Amino acid sequence: MITWLELVTEPRVERYWQLLSLLNGRQPGPPAVPAFAWLPAALRARR
Repeated sequence: MITWLELVTEPRVERYWQLLSLLNGRQPGPPAVPAFAWLPAALRARR
């Protein structure tokens, strides 16, 4: 789960989805990385 969270909180991955939305004529959603960036660190600290 931590590996997956690190992947989805990667700013480049989020930017990819934003650009894909724009190419498809849709507005990108609000940025999610800042909201979830703390989660992998918290899970690692809990171990």
